[in-house]
Amino acid sequence: MQYQDVTVYRKKHLLILFTAWIFVQGLLLYKYGILTNNEATKYIREANNLLNHKNFSEQKYIFYSAYIFIHVIFIKLGFEIVGVYIFQLLVNLIATFLFYKTALNVYKNNSVAFIAAFLLVICFSWQYWTVCLYTESFFCSLLIIFTYCLFGINKNQRLKYVYAALVFVMLLFARPAGIFLIPVIICVLVFKLIKLRKIKLAVLCIAVFFTAFICLLLYEMRSASSFNFIKPFVEHNVICDIPDKQINSSVNSYSNNISGVVLYIAQNPINFLRLCGLRLISFWGLTRPYYSEVHNWILRLFFYPIYFFALIKLKQQIKINRYFILYCLVTASVFTISVMLTCDEWSNRFIMPVIPIIIWLASYGFFTMVKRKNSV
Repeated sequence: MQYQDVTVYRKKHLLILFTAWIFVQGLLLYKYGILTNNEATKYIREANNLLNHKNFSEQKYIFYSAYIFIHVIFIKLGFEIVGVYIFQLLVNLIATFLFYKTALNVYKNNSVAFIAAFLLVICFSWQYWTVCLYTESFFCSLLIIFTYCLFGINKNQRLKYVYAALVFVMLLFARPAGIFLIPVIICVLVFKLIKLRKIKLAVLCIAVFFTAFICLLLYEMRSASSFNFIKPFVEHNVICDIPDKQINSSVNSYSNNISGVVLYIAQNPINFLRLCGLRLISFWGLTRPYYSEVHNWILRLFFYPIYFFALIKLKQQIKINRYFILYCLVTASVFTISVMLTCDEWSNRFIMPVIPIIIWLASYGFFTMVKRKNSV
């Protein structure tokens, strides 16, 4: 009887979530339509290049190839724009369901899982990318699915790691930012191996994964002129391609490689720290001077409480869900550091992969605080 009550409870939750999801997606489609400008033109062009028996126009598009091949498929089917939109909409829906399932498996609480999924569904800043034929929606959905493979599946441990590996490969070729998951995997895996006292295996994993990360990073840096990692420092960008004229570096030119970045830091430590601080504020602050004041306040009122609830019960969560919280914290840290060492994006695209992670953490904090108040 109790099992039936829980099942009915979950079905009601899923019905509410699905209804809200349809409303949000319908509203976004009605307001914006399917956006095929700016970044989207690149993927449409590259897909047509491939179909015309040409290579990618730049090597960097290898790291977008998973998304470009989706375009190729729907071009062949004869309805590229609508097809790609429907595809990433369905992937978003699957990811939302698996987001709920992951929270349910981690926290063992229906209410926490519902709160988490509902916050993600009504997060317009995150859902907005579904109507854009950019890589963001596909990449962020894959990241949720990857997390589900690691923490949302209890049965058949070996099989879940096979699924996780397959999704990880897709992430590597969905966006260049996919390589940031390599340090995440290193940290979680090494921590687990150390707890099992398999020190030699932990050292081997560090060596293998770290080497792979550096090789991929160097390849990305050489794959296109737009992947210039030293440019944001020399031009003093907080927002990409928008220079900060208040800063003057002592040296005007550096090579676009790791040694060039290290040289800049050594010769301009104050400028480096200032830029990192401003990018950190931009990344997590979300507001922009070119947004309207109403827009900025909507961002503050939605996201800042989520940050608060994500932090208040973090210590308690670490004790209960050690590996999941480690994964969340390292993922958020890696994406943050990546922006601090490069630049932030004008429309907050770069923080989108982190939003589901913060919502997972916040849902538990919100639930426990409400529960405590109700029990007083």
